[in-house]
Amino acid sequence: MNTLKIEKDRWTEYFDHLSNVTDSQLVTIKVISMAVGDQVEVEDSPFNGISYDEKDDVVNVHTHALGHMVKQPKQVYVLETSSGLENMEITDTAETKHFCLLNRPEHWAPDSIFDSIKNRDKDILIVAKVFTYKHRLRLRSGYRVAP
Repeated sequence: MNTLKIEKDRWTEYFDHLSNVTDSQLVTIKVISMAVGDQVEVEDSPFNGISYDEKDDVVNVHTHALGHMVKQPKQVYVLETSSGLENMEITDTAETKHFCLLNRPEHWAPDSIFDSIKNRDKDILIVAKVFTYKHRLRLRSGYRVAP
């Protein structure tokens, strides 16, 4: 396990990279502050990415359920393990701590269950990358699904 401080001048680059390598993970976002106490913003929602807007000085955490904004962030710490990012702590100027807990549950299928091409009556059908989450299938856009 490695706890790393990500310097502010690297946030855009780091978050862009993180958004590309954390496919099929769930995120739980917890906010801890003196004003509101401990709050869970979202629990076990598919993680869609994270970004930093330098102009507005805002970190945006994107999930399937909602977008979470951290205004005026001042520091970012991440906990990385051999299997990837596990936890991120973002502290804003009001000393509010925003925790993003990432995990890949055992009941999730691998990133790509199958990619195949079938030729039926001169039609080429591309079978979509399929993901399972609690017995539902999510299909990545841009693919036709074979019947």
